[in-house]
Amino acid sequence: MPLVTFKTIPPIGEMTSDQLADLLDAVQIERFRRRNDPPPEWHLKILKERENSIANGSADSIDISELKDSIERRTRRP
Repeated sequence: MPLVTFKTIPPIGEMTSDQLADLLDAVQIERFRRRNDPPPEWHLKILKERENSIANGSADSIDISELKDSIERRTRRP
């Protein structure tokens, strides 16, 4: 008889840092396994738009420190 394992996964907002790291690892491993799957159409569209904006000089960019500050502000819990 095969062994069946069930794992209860809490909501992301309730996960510990270790649980989040384990989840991210599992997702990356699964993505690597599926690396030959074609990317979704919406992702290809976004990449093409970015390539075009870089090619025609209309791309916006920000300093890495500005990006880090922006991410911190958007992810800070109240």
